[in-house]
Amino acid sequence: MAPGQAATGSVDGEQLLARERERLLQPSDEEEIPSHDSHDQEECNVPIPDEELSEQQPVPHWQHEETFKLLSVILDFFIMGVCQTAVGALIPSIERFYHLSDGSTASLFVAHMGGYLCATAIIQHLHLRLGRRGIALLAPLFRLSAAALLSTGPSFNVALATYSLFGLGTGLADAGWCAWASSLPYASICQGMMHGAFSAGCVVGPIAALAVLNEGFEWHGFYCFAAALLSLELMAEGLAFRHDTAAKYRSTSSESRDIRVSNPFRITATWMCGLFFFVYVGIESSFSDWIVLFLRRVRHADPLKASLSSSSFWAGMAVGRLFLGFVTQLFGLRISISTYIVCSTTLQILFRQISTPAFSLVLLGLNGFFCGPLFPSGILLLATKLPTKGHVGAVAAAAAMGQVGGALAPLAIGLLADRFGIGHLLDVVPALSALMLVIWWVFSTRF
Repeated sequence: MAPGQAATGSVDGEQLLARERERLLQPSDEEEIPSHDSHDQEECNVPIPDEELSEQQPVPHWQHEETFKLLSVILDFFIMGVCQTAVGALIPSIERFYHLSDGSTASLFVAHMGGYLCATAIIQHLHLRLGRRGIALLAPLFRLSAAALLSTGPSFNVALATYSLFGLGTGLADAGWCAWASSLPYASICQGMMHGAFSAGCVVGPIAALAVLNEGFEWHGFYCFAAALLSLELMAEGLAFRHDTAAKYRSTSSESRDIRVSNPFRITATWMCGLFFFVYVGIESSFSDWIVLFLRRVRHADPLKASLSSSSFWAGMAVGRLFLGFVTQLFGLRISISTYIVCSTTLQILFRQISTPAFSLVLLGLNGFFCGPLFPSGILLLATKLPTKGHVGAVAAAAAMGQVGGALAPLAIGLLADRFGIGHLLDVVPALSALMLVIWWVFSTRF
C-alpha cells in the first residue's frame, strides 16, 4: 500500500471513530435531560425553540371505535350547552319562586363555578384511578343526579349545593373530553365538532326552557327534560368508553420532568391566556345569562323575543366558529382577533343605542359571530408557546380561570342590578371588551 493511501485510510478511520463517539455521547430521543432547579423559573419564560414548536409527528390512522366515542362526546357537549344557557331564561321564574333579588340569584353561577374548579383539581387523579371510563360514567351521573334533585324544586340552599354538583360534572366532561380529543387524529376537526355542538345546544337551551314555562310548569320542570337527556348521555358514553380502563390510560401516559409540563401555573403565557379567558367568558356569560332579563325589564320585550335573544347570540357564535376560522388562518391570529374584538365592541355600543327588538336580535347575533373564534384562538396561541406535552395542563388551567370570570362577571352584574338596575349591563360589557383587547394585544406580542 502506498504511503498516501495508508495516511488516507488512517484519517478515515479516525473520522469514523470520532463520529461514532459523538453518536454514543448524544442523548437518545427517549432520554430526558434533567433540568436544574435554579434555572426552572428562567426556563418558564424562555421562548420555545422553533423546532420544538413545529414538532412533526405522523398522524395515526382513525380507529372505527373512535367514531362512537366522538359521537357520544358530541352529544355530551350539546346537552352541556342546553343546560348552561337555559339558566338565563329561567332566572325570572327562579326569582319569583324563591322571592330573590338579582344579586342573590347570581350566587347560582358562583356555585356552579365552584363545582367546575373542584373538577379541574381532581380530574387527573380520577383518570389515573378510574380511566376515561370513570369520567364517562361520573360526569353524566353527577349532572343527572343534580337534575333529578333540581326537578323537585328544593329549597334555595339545596339548589345552590345542587348547582355545585352540576358544575362538578360539567368540569369533568369539559376538561376530560377536550384533553381526550387533543390526542385524536384530526384533533382540530374533532374539537370544532365538539364546540360546535356546544354552541348548538346553547341555541336550543333558552327555547327549551321557554317551552317548558309556557306549558305552565315552574322553572324546575325544565330539569325533568334535562334529566331525560342526561340519562341518554350516560348510556351512550358508558357504552362508548367501556374499555377505557385506568390501566389503559396509565399505559399511554407518562410523567414529565419539564417544568413547563408539570407546573403550567409557572408559565407566564398560561396566566396571560387565563386572564384573557377570564374576561372573555365573563362577557359571554353576562350576555347569555342576563340579556333575557334585560330585554324584558328595560326594553319591555315579550318573553319569546327575550328568550330568542340568547339563542341569537349563540347561533351567531356557532356560525362564527365555523367561518371565521378561515379568515383567521389567512390574516393571522394577532390582527384577526384584535379586529373581531373591535367589531364586537362596536356592535355592543350600537345595541345600547338602538332599542328596536328585531334589530336587537340581529345585533346580538352579529356580536356572537365575532365572539365565536376568540376562545379557540386563545387556546391555539397558548399552544404555540408550549411544548406539546404541556398543552393539556396549561389549557385546563387557563380554562379554569375563564370559569372564574364566567361566574364572577354575572354575579357582579347581578349586584349592580340590585343597586342601579339591570340597564347598566350595557355599561359593563363594552368596558370588559376594551379590557379584553388590551390583554389580547399584550398576550400575543409580549409572551
